Amino acid sequence: MEWRKSSFTETGNCVEVRQDHQSVRDSKNPTVELPIGRTAWQAFVRTTAR
Repeated sequence: MEWRKSSFTETGNCVEVRQDHQSVRDSKNPTVELPIGRTAWQAFVRTTAR
């Protein structure tokens, strides 16, 4: 599965999101994934897009 990080990342250390939006991870520790549900992902996007 492909992972994406924000194009605004300057240092390379950031939160990455799985392409299917079902998991997030810390780019400094990519072996640990945090599953995230659709509702939670949508709320995150709404909150951070302000």
